[in-house]
Amino acid sequence: MNLEDTKYVSMIVLLASNLIMILIGICLQRFLLHRNGNVLSKIQYIISCLTSGILLGTLLMIILPNSLELVAHQGHTINMGY
Repeated sequence: MNLEDTKYVSMIVLLASNLIMILIGICLQRFLLHRNGNVLSKIQYIISCLTSGILLGTLLMIILPNSLELVAHQGHTINMGY
């Protein structure tokens, strides 16, 4: 896999991971609502879910590209026989 293909793969993985993190944020928000019994308006609920998902997704975006780049370079070194 060359470096350009790795960029596209990492972009797709990051998009999917952000969507997954938003879903995790929604699940956490529902859990906290059932546990605490607080009633939030729809706007507060949406903002809270998006914020938690974006924060978790940002953490993943910091970690994931470095590991994908390592995998891409590892494939080249293995193919070259090092």
